[in-house]
Amino acid sequence: MEQILAAAGEHDVDLIAMTSSDGSILDALSGTNTEQVLRRSPCPVLAVQAS
Repeated sequence: MEQILAAAGEHDVDLIAMTSSDGSILDALSGTNTEQVLRRSPCPVLAVQAS
């Protein structure tokens, strides 16, 4: 997650696209990587549900 945000800042990206998990109990307690990127991203994030 930190690497995604750092790369977005370094390369001045316009959009981050990533898959989101199905949401386990651990994800709900700690927040998924997708959720953390959504909250901290310097640009829009496209999160697609993984099948």
